[in-house]
Amino acid sequence: LISWFSTASETKRVVLNEVMYNPHGDEPENEWIELYNMEEYPVNITGWYIADDPDFISPGREGSYCFPSNTIIDDGECLIVAYSGKSFLNKYGFYPDYEMENSTLLVSDMIQVNKGFNLANNGDDMHLFDIYGMEVDKMWYGNGGDEDGDNEAETVSEGCSLARYRDVYTGYPKNDFYEECSPSPGEVNGEYDVSTFSIDFCPDYVAKIHQDSEYSLPFAIRVSLINFEKERRYELKAYVVGNLSNSHPATQTWDGETWRYSTNYVIHATTDNKGKWSGTVALRFKKSYLEYKESIWSGSKAYVVVKYRDDCGKTKMVFQPVNLLDMDDSTRNGLPGGYKAGVLEKDVASYKNSIVMLKNRSGNITGLYLLEDNHVDDGYPAIPGFYKITSPVGTGYTLEVWNEKGIIYNVGDITIEKGSYGFSIKCEGREILMMPNEGREVSLTVMNTGNFSDTIYLYVDSTDSNLNVSIKSSSVFLYPKEIYDAAVIIQAEKDFQNSVSIYINAFSLEDPSIKENVSMKVTSSLPDLSIPWVKILNEKGKEVDRCICGEILTIKAAVKNSGYSSANDVTVRFYCENSEKDCTIIGECLYDKVGEYQKYPSIKLDTSSLREGRHTITVEANCMEEINECNNEKSVNILVEKNPVDADEKRVLITEIYYYTHAHINNEYITLCNPTGSAINITNWYLTDQPSKRFDLQNKILFPDFTTLSPHSSITLSFNATAYKKEVGGLPDFEYGDTTSEDVKKCLITGTVRLNNKGDVIALKNRWNTTIDLVVYGDISYTGIGWFGKPVSAVDQGEVLKRRWSGDTPVDTNTSGDWKQNRRYGVGQSDFPPITLEIEGCFSAFVSPDCSFDVLSAELKRTDNLVLLNVYKITNLGLVEVLEDLLDKDKEVYILVEGNPVGGMKDEEKWLLKRLEEKGAQVYVMATENKSCSRYGFNHAKYAVIDNETVVIGSANWDNVGFPKCSSFGNREWGVVVKNKTLAEYFTEVFFEDCNPGRLDILPFDDFCGDVTYNLPCGVQQGSYEKHFTPLHATLNATVIPILSPDTSRQILMDIIDSAKESIYIEQLYIQLQWSNGLNPVAASLVNASRRGVDVKVILNCNPDYDNRGNLETEMYLKEHGMEVRLISPYNVGLTNIHTKGMIVDNKSVLISSINWNEQSLDKNREAGVVIINRGIAEYYATVFFYDWYSCGEKDDEGKGLQGYKNHVFILTLFITVSFLIFRDWKQRRR
Repeated sequence: LISWFSTASETKRVVLNEVMYNPHGDEPENEWIELYNMEEYPVNITGWYIADDPDFISPGREGSYCFPSNTIIDDGECLIVAYSGKSFLNKYGFYPDYEMENSTLLVSDMIQVNKGFNLANNGDDMHLFDIYGMEVDKMWYGNGGDEDGDNEAETVSEGCSLARYRDVYTGYPKNDFYEECSPSPGEVNGEYDVSTFSIDFCPDYVAKIHQDSEYSLPFAIRVSLINFEKERRYELKAYVVGNLSNSHPATQTWDGETWRYSTNYVIHATTDNKGKWSGTVALRFKKSYLEYKESIWSGSKAYVVVKYRDDCGKTKMVFQPVNLLDMDDSTRNGLPGGYKAGVLEKDVASYKNSIVMLKNRSGNITGLYLLEDNHVDDGYPAIPGFYKITSPVGTGYTLEVWNEKGIIYNVGDITIEKGSYGFSIKCEGREILMMPNEGREVSLTVMNTGNFSDTIYLYVDSTDSNLNVSIKSSSVFLYPKEIYDAAVIIQAEKDFQNSVSIYINAFSLEDPSIKENVSMKVTSSLPDLSIPWVKILNEKGKEVDRCICGEILTIKAAVKNSGYSSANDVTVRFYCENSEKDCTIIGECLYDKVGEYQKYPSIKLDTSSLREGRHTITVEANCMEEINECNNEKSVNILVEKNPVDADEKRVLITEIYYYTHAHINNEYITLCNPTGSAINITNWYLTDQPSKRFDLQNKILFPDFTTLSPHSSITLSFNATAYKKEVGGLPDFEYGDTTSEDVKKCLITGTVRLNNKGDVIALKNRWNTTIDLVVYGDISYTGIGWFGKPVSAVDQGEVLKRRWSGDTPVDTNTSGDWKQNRRYGVGQSDFPPITLEIEGCFSAFVSPDCSFDVLSAELKRTDNLVLLNVYKITNLGLVEVLEDLLDKDKEVYILVEGNPVGGMKDEEKWLLKRLEEKGAQVYVMATENKSCSRYGFNHAKYAVIDNETVVIGSANWDNVGFPKCSSFGNREWGVVVKNKTLAEYFTEVFFEDCNPGRLDILPFDDFCGDVTYNLPCGVQQGSYEKHFTPLHATLNATVIPILSPDTSRQILMDIIDSAKESIYIEQLYIQLQWSNGLNPVAASLVNASRRGVDVKVILNCNPDYDNRGNLETEMYLKEHGMEVRLISPYNVGLTNIHTKGMIVDNKSVLISSINWNEQSLDKNREAGVVIINRGIAEYYATVFFYDWYSCGEKDDEGKGLQGYKNHVFILTLFITVSFLIFRDWKQRRR
């Protein structure tokens, strides 16, 4: 079906649009013609002609005019040619574009070719030609003038014009024009409002069926719907009957995909937005149809009928009578017919969607069909430009090719003869056995069975490159009934193994649609393996076609040899292909020989490795040489159904893995988490480090019956429950290795499951071998189910792999990123999450050496019940005496100290702790015989919780320089007292988490240290520092963020630096620049802040008794990145050390902590501190910072520090100056 033909809105061109041939008044003076450009672009019509005669060069007594230079019609515009421009003005009030008579200088003249353009009122014709003389458009009316009178437009009344319907072009004036009683030169014409259903083209002759054929040669008609409802669907059927009263057609209709019985409405036509549709329909007779037998076979005439039906059931019919042709004297009463076939020599690209027709000398269409390639299954070759068209026997025919532009090719003087082309070919043998390297010649006979001489072309199709086939003569010219003996030459190559079908093809040169072929089969005399059947058996030996994902199946097949010899070295492979065409080998079997007896290979298939859905199991048998490899395989399908794992079960995750244990402590353990709100039964679930092995071959740790994971809970399996308790502080839920505790449930073991320290895979699976979760770590390559990308990085001895959490949900992307933490997890370390507290309470901010001892001792003396003290070291006699007083008053005191501080625990500290213990204090030491087994590098925290409502925390050890009794001596330290129950409860929990006597690294002091003696020096140390700061006591609202190492310190520290907008002031003992894995991340955050324009000032300790190279390196780096850094020699300002570990951000947030900014403190030590967000408290510490900042550079003439001076007037002046500078700097930052 071709739909280009005669659809008016789709045929774009310049057309004759409106004609005034019968005007009121004088003629031809008042006559005019309007052209209209239907194209979508301007058209230059310079040199075009308009005439009222078909011969515009020599029109005789009629007229012809040519358009002058630069005549252009814009797209969608009109152009008016009047006989007289003056008369046109008088009638319509404006001038035309051109005139034929020179009546005024204001209108351009047409170029006269021949005068005499006078349109007759009773009928005439007009023609428009392009510059090359090709006719672009024509119209005729009345008696048609020089035209034949068919399809003419009707004449109009005087004063009316003949106007083309808007955007209509069918090529027939009777369809295209109407009488316009209100002529509208230069304006849009009216729309076509009369529905027309017509057969536009139909051949006058249709061929009957050849005697030896089932179908006739096909023919075509063209059908149009014009001015129907817009964009509406209609159904059409076209058919041929011998009598219009007959209801059963004799034809089939091509519906675009197949030939259908013509009684059906098989053509679906949808009108365009102008209510038009047209198409070309192909039909053919079928010999077995009753109407053909009774009416057409013996008839001379018939009717081509077309009906349409709308969606309401309304129908309409049009018909065209046709004459019938007898093509071979096999029917009765038909005219003698023949056909013309060939391939057009012109550029074939222009023939796409074209039709071809034969016309007789009278111009009548005698044959019509579609030009190839037309996509109709008509048996014709899909050669662009090929045609085959029937017509009555005769001479003087013209062949025309039409497309949407009109005639694109024509040729005349064509003769149609009765008869047809035809030939036959026969081959000597149909099946030939050959060995490799053998040659053979096979006889081939060709006979011309047609009525005309013809050249027959022969060629061979063979798909095996190891079989060379050729024909001695590829073409032969034969007279009718002549026979030619040819030969097929076959040569088998050394690698020839297959059974090959050879096709000898032949076609007629004169009619390429006539083609024949014969085939022969060449078979190798080698073995021929085949697979008669394949079966899938379940564990009970029953044949199945479906299973639960995770079952172990047996795939069994039969292998048969049907060839002429035994097959040696046979390999039988088993494949599995899923619905996405992914194919994998699942097993193979080997046989030395397969002879006359079948073999029955089989393998096991673990379906847990398969996706849910349908899978194809294919068994393939191969040997070195055989006949036919195409029958070597057999397939069966298996439906792998979803095993009973619901969505919640799939969310169970492995959240902790401890695989690199301390020496002689067999505490390997794995933690599982159920993050859902549902209880999950994990009976017979298991853990394995061999997830890729078949289910029955895996080593497993199996959960016992009735094992349930409660909602939002975790369970832990340890190899040794006792070792787990010592390192982690409690018993695990299950034990799977040693049997050490009756209080812990036992898991079942098959094989041996031990986690490799260098790298391993650990998978959690359900009873059906479905992987619920899987983790890959260390130096191992894994590409199986449940993991993407590289493994999780290996950890050091004593470290735990922990999954990241996002809020209350564990992160699960099945990648190493799930396990990438911002801290190190040592076994047994705490994991307190970050919290933010909004506090209303009493705050006391203090600094050393100015006022720290007085503030702390006062708070201790106010104790009612309990003191919890966690401190790196305690050697301050004054503070010890305060604690002794509390103990004398029956107050409870718990103390936890570091057992292995740098340089070891001094006798002084041991002696003081012994005194406290003897007074009743509960004293514990964090220490182990093997330092590597301790949870923390150092217990470096410095805090106390009093009566579960007061927290004292800061940077100072409880020694004589941290809390000096005399304010003229000691370190610069920052500390704070916060009276708030919530904060106190937080640090109480931290204290008892750390001070747990059940842990390996917590020892009672009495077990750690025996008797000790020490001679305490007399007096109180004094120095040259003068007190400048008193404590700040205030009741206020503040935001407080507890900070712990290694739990939260790194993240919180970087977060508050990253939040800075204006300023960051840091006072630190030291900052380690380079860490084991590169740049200190805190330093990197400072650099980013500086780049954002944040004012960063840093004070670092520079004690000549210390190795200051680290701080010197840090100073240089920070200065290079735009920060101000001052290394303060504490001696020059009367201090022992700058021991502060503090920071002020944007003058509103302050960090007070024990945390040195090195890798040890942030990642390995137990450290403690707080971030307080309150401007008043921040201002207090900022005042201290700026005092130290501005004081550090002042020296006397001898290079001594300020504290060398005893001039109090000078000190007062300096203090006022520094205070002014602080105020000025602070004011600038608060703007």
